[in-house]
Amino acid sequence: MKKRDARKTILMDHLLQQGRLSTQDVITFLGISLSSVRRLLIELEEEGKLLRVHGGVQVKNLTGDPYVFSEFKEQNPVEKKLIGQYAAENLVSSGDVLYLDSGTTVFQFALALKRCLQDSQVHDIRVVTNSLPNMEVLHDVADVTMIGGRFRDMRRDFAGYATERFLRFFNYQKAFLGADGFDISSGFLGKDTDTARINEVIIKRSSDVYILMDSSKFRHQSFVSYADLDSVKAVITDESIDTDIRQKCEEKALSIIVAQPRLVR
Repeated sequence: MKKRDARKTILMDHLLQQGRLSTQDVITFLGISLSSVRRLLIELEEEGKLLRVHGGVQVKNLTGDPYVFSEFKEQNPVEKKLIGQYAAENLVSSGDVLYLDSGTTVFQFALALKRCLQDSQVHDIRVVTNSLPNMEVLHDVADVTMIGGRFRDMRRDFAGYATERFLRFFNYQKAFLGADGFDISSGFLGKDTDTARINEVIIKRSSDVYILMDSSKFRHQSFVSYADLDSVKAVITDESIDTDIRQKCEEKALSIIVAQPRLVR
């Protein structure tokens, strides 16, 4: 790989993790001059990979804006609540060791799981997560292990090398992951490489992997693939999933479970 291409890859990896970078940030981690950074940013903007803004750059990707937990939580809230409720009420058994991803649909699963625990529908649940919101919801009703690492403020989670190393210490009966996009050939997609690497570790160490994603994600592309179709036990989605997409998934032996609207608390 040419040095210039390698710099572009490093820069985009940082940008996709953080969402926004100052020009000084780029100068610091690439170790090049201001004029070189400006030329690099102009090239990447012309390639449609980022947007230059006052004082730096922000991400521009196939799915739109950078992932900001507080903003994504407000998108498709009814569908996410249905999906989370179905998964918590039907896919969790007493004594399970669970891994919970840091996405907003999985957060709805955490809220529903708390209700199930409070109502004694299940008990003795052990949860491992890298998500602050998940930990804050579940810490008083379950045995929660919070995975540390590099804190990502916009995602409200932890990621990076230390996170991945820690996750390898455990075995998980069930993992509940989110997705930013989907492709019938590439599988389940995410916005950044750190999250993809975490999910790859989890998939290898989990007996059953469930993807919780609303139907709009089936029509989105995203930056990086983290799971093939055959590594997932089932996808929990909402009733707006396109019939042709569902048929193609089932032809590939991917189980699609539709969470029906009912008794959402």
